[in-house]
Amino acid sequence: MAVIKKYFFYAFALFSLPSIIYGMSYDFMTGVEIHYDFYGAGFVAWLVFFGILKEILGL
Repeated sequence: MAVIKKYFFYAFALFSLPSIIYGMSYDFMTGVEIHYDFYGAGFVAWLVFFGILKEILGL
């Protein structure tokens, strides 16, 4: 069961990083102003979320 929790955690973590990169690249491709502070805050929020999730799952 611990292995399944670990795979779930890392798969979810690997999903969040490309979503941030996709958001930035989409803004770049459409010519919209890229708000780096927004993406930085989102990245920090994901880090906090994964830290809490890691503690809950006991990994």
